[in-house]
Amino acid sequence: DGSQSILTITGKPDRVRYGDTITTLRAEGGSGAVAWSVKADTGATTIDQTGRLVVKDAGTITVTATSGSLSDSWTFAVEPKPVTAVVTAASKPYDGNNTATLTVTISNGLVPGDSITTNTEDGVKAEGHFADVNVGENKTVVIDSLTVPAEVSAKYDISWPATITASITPKPVSVTDAPEAVTGPLTYNGSPQKLVNIADVTVTGGKLAYSLDGNNYSYNIPEGTDAGTYEVWYKVIGDENHKDSD
Repeated sequence: DGSQSILTITGKPDRVRYGDTITTLRAEGGSGAVAWSVKADTGATTIDQTGRLVVKDAGTITVTATSGSLSDSWTFAVEPKPVTAVVTAASKPYDGNNTATLTVTISNGLVPGDSITTNTEDGVKAEGHFADVNVGENKTVVIDSLTVPAEVSAKYDISWPATITASITPKPVSVTDAPEAVTGPLTYNGSPQKLVNIADVTVTGGKLAYSLDGNNYSYNIPEGTDAGTYEVWYKVIGDENHKDSD
């Protein structure tokens, strides 16, 4: 009747992702054995003679079925495989700014044999910041961006959380030039007299507090009225972002 046999590839999925294994391909029509072949960017993608296709390339792939003088081809674009990055933020002592150091891990969901380089200049890396600069536990850290090299994004569609948590811990207070006893012996005059000199003292992150008994502290410079020997304790009481001195 003049008709000519046609070979047609059937069972083609609507979408193909990197790492997929496709077992639905069939060659309909033609006569005799069917030979399958695949053309991709590298030799990683394979197809066996049952039509079982293992996708290990990004970009565009062409599958061809041949039976005698007949053939059919199917060309498709490979979509990136979705995976989720685990991003963690390092806790830090208070430093007056909201910078955060982030670490990226990507392991779950990768195609067997694959690995993704992270936390290097040329690898996947994250940038973010603390929501504010103040001390606190489990503070919100905003992930500003995830840098993904082109060769990775061609194979993997990487998602990440918008926020994570980490802590900012109190920083030790800083004291230069400790308080000193008032120079020269004090002479009883019936009036309160200051016992320490703090003219050269510089405190960062808190305020000096004093005690004449080692237990009860006050921000007021200690004074003595009666004749005798006085022992003065002092410490720095930190502000909301600094911890007290020992």
